Amino acid sequence: MEEGRVHTQMAEAVVNWIETFSSEILATSPHEASQDRVVDVPIHSVIIAFGGVLCVALEGFPAPIVELKSKLSDACDGIAPELMGSKWAKVTVAAVRDDAEDRQTSDPAVWDRLRTALLVWNTSTEHHTPARLQEVSVVSFQCRSLAHHQVLKSVSLRYKTLLGDGSVESVIDPASHLKGAAVVEEFTSNENWASYRDNGIIARLQPAASYRQEFHGTTMVAFLVDDCWAQYLERLKQHLCDHDLGWLYEWMPNNVLHVTVRGL
Repeated sequence: MEEGRVHTQMAEAVVNWIETFSSEILATSPHEASQDRVVDVPIHSVIIAFGGVLCVALEGFPAPIVELKSKLSDACDGIAPELMGSKWAKVTVAAVRDDAEDRQTSDPAVWDRLRTALLVWNTSTEHHTPARLQEVSVVSFQCRSLAHHQVLKSVSLRYKTLLGDGSVESVIDPASHLKGAAVVEEFTSNENWASYRDNGIIARLQPAASYRQEFHGTTMVAFLVDDCWAQYLERLKQHLCDHDLGWLYEWMPNNVLHVTVRGL
């Protein structure tokens, strides 16, 4: 009960701060044209994160989100330290099925096959569907998937109007890009793979039930704008089925797919 009260108080403090300062923080400089609009964040790759969770790693956080995260940490006393899971931009799309334990998920060969399948996927053009973001939301949730949640406050991101070719470099914060690339390298490099597979995946298997079970908290997220990923994820599912891995995952609901900005 006490923990829930603390979460509520922090969420209220963050909401109050956003209402007071968001227009200043998210505004562009006066001499540059700006507009509120959707921004497309390119995909970096699909990876196997800790516990076997399937994540779509993005090229990085848009610069306004990085600025918001930085100023929030300085402005709200008592806010919890940022955890590793929100320091790189990603969308969690699936977790290991609860009954998958009966299908030899402790067998390293299963994860080797999945890694190979994802290497094929990531080198194809199929993964060029961007994540579309427009708002940052403070939400109170009742389970980790956010299938049950309440939006406490949303603020539109104001992006500088892109000049020239609108390249990735003009949207994504450079330091955020480098951080995400380093995390992906840690999860996928050949020299780390065997140790990570055995100690980071098999030994720490995280079933889908852990995302469905009751768990209360508050967080800041950027929901994907629409169902632009519905077809993309269907193609990914079929790709895994083609490699006899369709039995492995339970997929997150499309309507709550999100990028975690920061836990509160």
